[in-house]
Amino acid sequence: FGSRLRDVFLANTALHLPSFLSAKMAFSYSPQFFTNFPKYHAPHLKPGEELKDPIDDLKPKCMTSCSAWLSEYNECVARISIRTDGKGNCKGQYEELAQCQDHCIAHEIFGHLK
Repeated sequence: FGSRLRDVFLANTALHLPSFLSAKMAFSYSPQFFTNFPKYHAPHLKPGEELKDPIDDLKPKCMTSCSAWLSEYNECVARISIRTDGKGNCKGQYEELAQCQDHCIAHEIFGHLK
């Protein structure tokens, strides 16, 4: 009697479900779903040749455009090195200089990528 009641209950509840809920899934779960990643293709280099980072070429170029921040940082370093109490740092000036350089590099780097 219990299994008959259960079957009737399941049949009645299935009738009231929207079709998208009662439909079966098109694809079953597979643990191998995310295991196929694109293969890594190393850059084509000649034997003995090393890959060169384009940022190394851009840093000095961008440093010239950030010369105002560089001079402010150097002035701060000179002021702090004179102090005898060991207080103070140039963290703010360094962060401004690094942000200026990063901003410049961000604009130039995509022209160097293949």
